[in-house]
Amino acid sequence: MTQERAFAWWKWALVALLGLFVWQFIVNTDFIAFQLLQSFGWLDGAGPIWPAITTIIAAAIALPGFALVYRWPGGGLRRLGLTLEKWRSDVVLGLGVGALQSGLSIFLIIPLLGSAADDTFASVSGLFESPARIAASIILLLVYGGLIEELFFRGHIITSVGNALGGHKWSRAIAVALSAALFAISHDYQGVVGMSYAMFAALIWAILFVWTRRLTASIVAHGSYDLLTLIGIIVFYSDKVSSG
Repeated sequence: MTQERAFAWWKWALVALLGLFVWQFIVNTDFIAFQLLQSFGWLDGAGPIWPAITTIIAAAIALPGFALVYRWPGGGLRRLGLTLEKWRSDVVLGLGVGALQSGLSIFLIIPLLGSAADDTFASVSGLFESPARIAASIILLLVYGGLIEELFFRGHIITSVGNALGGHKWSRAIAVALSAALFAISHDYQGVVGMSYAMFAALIWAILFVWTRRLTASIVAHGSYDLLTLIGIIVFYSDKVSSG
């Protein structure tokens, strides 16, 4: 009997709920950061680097939070695939997948979004407020988008839900579908096209996680996708960004 099977299904269900509890703190990092900076009198002047501040706080919650949750079944963050084992090949794989996904997004999905992409162009335009804003936003894309979202949506959801359903191939497939659906719902502001592509991208990252049994490739794919898409928008949609 594997370690996953030995750890009862109801315990895995509780692990899934505990991870969801950690995630609720993560998604409220804007509020937490505001209260924290205000209490120390550091709120003034934090505007340009706000994305970096919230990302650092989110990481400070996510990493120890999930490490603590996964001490129960054992393995800590390594159980979620957060390891440097075979990192070189995983980085190459992730970069390749991220680049392909970014090209698809820039040249196919964004044109299909129509007016729904206007908010994206406006947010990209806002990055040019200062070099600090650009740097902070890059940290947001790579750390929050790449690391933290992969830790929750791929690592936690697929691991906990898959094992709660029995740890079989079919239960892992259900967990993969659920993780992709939840990720798509979190992008509902992008409309049907944006949500559909978010689900497609999430399925690809989930396949990387399940195939390699590590998060490295999916983290790199997600982070590079976000960063390359940002660069692509600036380069190929400069007129819309400037008007935003």
